[in-house]
Amino acid sequence: MTTPLRDLLATWPGRFRHRAVLLALADGTADPDREALGDDILDGFGGREPAEVYERLVHDGEFTAAEAMLLECAGLDDPSGQRWAALLAARDRADEAARLEGGELMRRAQEAGLEMGPDEVDEFAAAARRRQPEATLLLKDRTGHIDRIVDAETEMLRARIAARSTGGESDAQEPHGAAADLEALLKAGQLRIVRSRLAHEPATALFPEAVPPLWPGDWRELTPQRVLDLIRDETAQREAGFARWKPADQHGRELLDAYAGLEHNHESSAVRFAAALATALCGGGTEPRADRRPDGDGFVTSLDGLFTEEPLRRFHTSGRIDLFIARPDVREIPADLTGHSANSRLWLALGPDLEPSGYLGRAHVAVVTLRDLLRLATVRERRAVLLLRLIARQWPLDALTGSTVQDFRRVLATDRDAAWQTLRWILDLTGAGDAVAADAMAGCTGMDPGLLLVMLRAVVRPGCGWPGPVSGSRRVDAWEDHPELVGALEGELLGRCTDTRSEAALWAALVVAGPDGSVTEEDMSVITEAVAGGRNVDAAIAAGTETLLANGTLVRTAEGELTLRNSALERRLRQRAEAELATAVERLPAEPAAPAAESVVAPEVALLTGWPAHRHLLTPSYAAFQELAGAEGAEAGELLDRARTVLAETASSDPVVPVGTAALDTVLAVLTTELRSVFPEVHVDVRCPENTRVAVADDALRVVFHELLDNAAEALSSRQGGTIRIDVGLQAYDAVVDVRDSGPGFAADVRGRERTVFREGYSTRGTGRGAGLSRVMRILQMVRPDFAGISALPSDTAPSTLRGAHFSVVLPLAGHPD
Repeated sequence: MTTPLRDLLATWPGRFRHRAVLLALADGTADPDREALGDDILDGFGGREPAEVYERLVHDGEFTAAEAMLLECAGLDDPSGQRWAALLAARDRADEAARLEGGELMRRAQEAGLEMGPDEVDEFAAAARRRQPEATLLLKDRTGHIDRIVDAETEMLRARIAARSTGGESDAQEPHGAAADLEALLKAGQLRIVRSRLAHEPATALFPEAVPPLWPGDWRELTPQRVLDLIRDETAQREAGFARWKPADQHGRELLDAYAGLEHNHESSAVRFAAALATALCGGGTEPRADRRPDGDGFVTSLDGLFTEEPLRRFHTSGRIDLFIARPDVREIPADLTGHSANSRLWLALGPDLEPSGYLGRAHVAVVTLRDLLRLATVRERRAVLLLRLIARQWPLDALTGSTVQDFRRVLATDRDAAWQTLRWILDLTGAGDAVAADAMAGCTGMDPGLLLVMLRAVVRPGCGWPGPVSGSRRVDAWEDHPELVGALEGELLGRCTDTRSEAALWAALVVAGPDGSVTEEDMSVITEAVAGGRNVDAAIAAGTETLLANGTLVRTAEGELTLRNSALERRLRQRAEAELATAVERLPAEPAAPAAESVVAPEVALLTGWPAHRHLLTPSYAAFQELAGAEGAEAGELLDRARTVLAETASSDPVVPVGTAALDTVLAVLTTELRSVFPEVHVDVRCPENTRVAVADDALRVVFHELLDNAAEALSSRQGGTIRIDVGLQAYDAVVDVRDSGPGFAADVRGRERTVFREGYSTRGTGRGAGLSRVMRILQMVRPDFAGISALPSDTAPSTLRGAHFSVVLPLAGHPD
């Protein structure tokens, strides 16, 4: 509802000569300030020319009033559109300025751990397009509010740091240097990093923010070679910019002297340089040896000291990597160092003329130049960290995480805070993020190794769903905005459900989980039974729960309680958990009849359940046995007869091999998990690329690798344990699976003619044995005669610790042409 004064002003022809009148009308208020209007009209009676008033409005950022003048004032006729273009340009400039200032404010707020998102920046920009003074006031108010909170939080954190330094907050005091580093972070406004540091890391831990980046160097006047010449020749006249390149200590000078000696291309020069580099990194090391490469393009030696710092040791337990020192005039990395055969080894390469360009695409060989060595020589401490920052950004991610989830789990350790610290170092060394990013990943994944590995691969390899490195200056919790990344995370978590029982158990756990992620098996069974219409599902949920515990989705606390990791991903999945549980319950198999308390399971029946049952998955009558075992009221005698039929068919008939594809990594994970429960004294090391799908049906894969693993585990069990290692390599159309063990190996009578072990009935373990390997051979021949096969290899081709049996299985990859 308007007032008579406003109605009068809106139709007054003279309004275009008075700025305050136009602002009052554009403001939208029903009752303008009469005193201000009167003063404006009396100030210069008669007012100013409309064009002058318009220009003043645009200058002051009063864009809404200026737009109204252009629309309504006949004296501002604009046939050429110049005034409209100028107004639009002024609005765009104000919009951009507000976004820049708002974005900087948002960065400060997020680094301080305060809630401020892009929507507030949009609000500032929208206000600037209306009235620039309005946007200025909004920004000023929000800045003052954030400043007050930041100041209070800074003082609170400063008090906590002081308490740690004096032993008032924890038993371990904060070292003086660490306290100074934290104070520097506080002054820079990095409150979230300080909070993460205090929450996750022990007082004595080295953290990445305490290691400043290398000085980038100014090469406009001095080339690296000129700097090296001046360092070695103290009598030469120095240019003005040389002073900053003076080596920080004797180790730095000796390193550069040793590098200069590489021009002689002698074995002693290579040894001297490797020793000097190790000494500069950690103050010492073993005396290396250097071998000249056959083609004469350089020397191969080794380097110690790169992983000496305590936070870095878990990335490379041996601490030693290979070092290639190129001959002068060699400009490219030799192909055999970058090829498939070298992919499991980490290399550092350098040479007087070795060019780094072209080798920054994350291969297992990293190039260090003279420029890098000069920068390292100017610092006195933490050279190993600084060098690792240079080369870890050239290596692939698995140089720090390992190639499998099992490898990464060992790197992370079990303690959550120690795992967070390790994650923080991975993000720093790879250039993928800071402590804020580590917090975001921890919140999303609950520090689940498999999920963390998915996120790390996404940020280290742009294009995998979450583009580019992440840092505190960005909203790192925006992972839900990237459908590909969300799909990969959900696929990793849900893919661990190897059957309908574990699938139902997962969805049931998500339905009943408390705010802290705690669940009970009883609640899971109750909710599943309710969805199943009262059908007994206790055994299915119990079996599914064991699978989830084995793969780390569920965790058992020290008090024996079950809990999910309570990650943001799990909270997202809870939104559809009830519907998914209903779908999973529909696929649950019928429960087998519970045996009477006094009954004893016949040995023949036991051979068709649990770990031994995998052997019979392709036997034609096995499905009928399963159906009978799951039926209510099944008689023990009938079940025993059916079991004997299955065992006889397995021994005498050909397997029925279905057509299909399967995830090789999943099948191997399931089998090795079950094997460990049967043979706890046997260690199984699986190295299989994720999502490796082969053109072999799931059941056929299980039979093949059950036989190989069972044979190896039985041999090792008789020797009080040992190791089985499975390596999966990918070729153009095939997956090559090598299964080795540390057992006694093939019998003497088959060495040199290892294929004998596939002969029907051959066995060294007594009568009634010898059918397993021949059955494996028949299965693979039925799958694809030209593309699948198995061979037994001589033991001396395996690594020194795995000189037992060695089988190589070739499987066709799914999706490739015949």
